[in-house]
Amino acid sequence: MIVPHDPLMERVVLPEGLDAADDWIAGRVGPRDIVITTDVPLASRCVKASATVIAPNGRPFTEDAIGVAVAMRDLMTDLRATGEVTGGPRAFRATARPSCSRSTR
Repeated sequence: MIVPHDPLMERVVLPEGLDAADDWIAGRVGPRDIVITTDVPLASRCVKASATVIAPNGRPFTEDAIGVAVAMRDLMTDLRATGEVTGGPRAFRATARPSCSRSTR
């Protein structure tokens, strides 16, 4: 990865490991930092360190909402592990037609 020459940017190479990058980020983040991530456990760690944390779509991870996000992630992980969630809605078929009902008030 090419990193621009800028005093505010630094390229860091970490050892391999499941959470090596997350551990590095969470261990250095603080109140003046902004973290952009979709990783809910990392977001939780950064929120606890008083960083500003947002998802790539702009949705903020806040202290008030991070517990719900972690619980939902854990629930979905458990459901996928038991086979309950197999992946989103069924594929659209060309022969399928939307059904509508019209009110005649």
